[in-house]
Amino acid sequence: MFREVLQKLIDYYAEVCSRRGSPVPPSTGVFLCCAAILRGCRGLIVDVGAGYGVSTLFLALGVSTGGLGRVLGIEVCREKLKFLRAKARELGLDVFIDVVRGDVKYILKALIRPIALLFLDAKKEEYLDYLKCAEGKLLRGSLVLAHNVLWPRLYVFAEYLRCVMDFQRYLTTVLQLDPAGVSFTVKIT
Repeated sequence: MFREVLQKLIDYYAEVCSRRGSPVPPSTGVFLCCAAILRGCRGLIVDVGAGYGVSTLFLALGVSTGGLGRVLGIEVCREKLKFLRAKARELGLDVFIDVVRGDVKYILKALIRPIALLFLDAKKEEYLDYLKCAEGKLLRGSLVLAHNVLWPRLYVFAEYLRCVMDFQRYLTTVLQLDPAGVSFTVKIT
């Protein structure tokens, strides 16, 4: 099943691109799937800016290998969430996904459960705000992955990168899995 769903996700990526969406490419999606598996498929994984669901679905595929975690997709656009829900049902990943429509900062502050993995791919200029809203829910060893940190507007991420590269609370590197880049951050305190 895993290989079959993976191929369908890659096909879905092309479909979303044809709708003028800008989802994470398959290389980054596979990385997200691996990160979910490495987190032991346990705990809460939050996808900020779920969009049409490509990243959410790759994360859920990783969770499905162990079956103990949940992926929470947060998105403001009702239409995109409709596509995400339908594709999750079609792929059999809906049992691992919850989706919420609304203000990201409010939702992050309202969460009760600790966050095992936080993926940021929404309003780029608000990444630092999202991190601050989630910070109290991040435990030592939690992952924070942020997309688009290298392109198209690197300057937008200066404050965010300064914060996660302080080597006091976080350990961070930037990976070029696609032209946009992904920061890979581990909370160390």
